[in-house]
Amino acid sequence: MRLSFFWELIKFNGILLNIRMLIDLIYSLLNFRIGAFLRFPSEIRSRGCIQIGKNCRFGRYSTIELFNKDSLLKVGDGFRSNSYLHIGVVSSVTIGTNVLVASGVFISDHSHGYYSRSNSSSPNIPPVLRPLMSSPIVIGDNVWIGEKVTILPGVNVGRGVIIGAGCVVTDDIQEYSIVVGVPARIIKHYDFTLEQWVKI
Repeated sequence: MRLSFFWELIKFNGILLNIRMLIDLIYSLLNFRIGAFLRFPSEIRSRGCIQIGKNCRFGRYSTIELFNKDSLLKVGDGFRSNSYLHIGVVSSVTIGTNVLVASGVFISDHSHGYYSRSNSSSPNIPPVLRPLMSSPIVIGDNVWIGEKVTILPGVNVGRGVIIGAGCVVTDDIQEYSIVVGVPARIIKHYDFTLEQWVKI
């Protein structure tokens, strides 16, 4: 990992914060081979495989959970997240390069139980005892995820997408789009001919 990466973090902070960051850095170096920086307090509970790219930063109070030996979390180079990121993985979550994540974001490839007409879990069964339903999540390169966004199982987020604050993403989002709302809906798409965001 390049020293300039850490110098950038250190030069704008006071002495006490630098000491705390040094402790975080040592822990991160011991736990991530390639070079992620994880601010603490945070929690990693992993029975599976975590692949973190270069120059990645995770904010304080991050929670990363991989529930079985086949669970896979892949995070590309240049990832940045703020505080209270929660990622839960039963099958797989793949995050591209240079993804920016605001605070309070929840990304989960699973839910407790099945809720389709053909295969429904009974509400009389406690949620924790219902079978885990999972479907992989893929988030493309250069995606910006706003404050308190939720991304649900089976979603593919295209390259260059902007997800507005408070969105609940239940369906795929085509690349170079801006989405808002619950559930998230596309309101703009980037026009490369005009070189601007255009309303849908």
